[in-house]
Amino acid sequence: MTDQSTGWIVLRAIFFLPALGQAISGFGFALVGMPLTTMIMGAQASAPLVALAGWTLYTINLLRYHASINWQQVVRRGIAAAVGVPMGIWGLVNLNGSFKTFLGCILIGYALYSFARPTTPFSLSPRWVTWLDSPPGVLAPIPFPDRR
Repeated sequence: MTDQSTGWIVLRAIFFLPALGQAISGFGFALVGMPLTTMIMGAQASAPLVALAGWTLYTINLLRYHASINWQQVVRRGIAAAVGVPMGIWGLVNLNGSFKTFLGCILIGYALYSFARPTTPFSLSPRWVTWLDSPPGVLAPIPFPDRR
């Protein structure tokens, strides 16, 4: 076996773990796959490879579960994300550190609430969902590199 074919076998074995996690939980492919592939190849090569493999996996899952997609929720949450993500990016660039700390405390509080596993679920009217879908976009914007 050549060195190149050994590398492909190792790469396939590395991608199996994040793909399994993605299939079970619905997220986390890049979260697990990127650090593992970066260990065997540089970040310059592994970033596009993980992105391509992730999009392939997402496409396969989308084709598999296309019948169960609720398009009304997809559109509603897409609109909310389209509003919230740019606001979050603006906030990262323009707001001071204390406000960012406040937003981090909101995220930590939500995580602690989730760990508490309340016995009665917190539910809202469906019309509130549209307005409350924007804060995740504000709290977790896509980071862009500084191009100055």
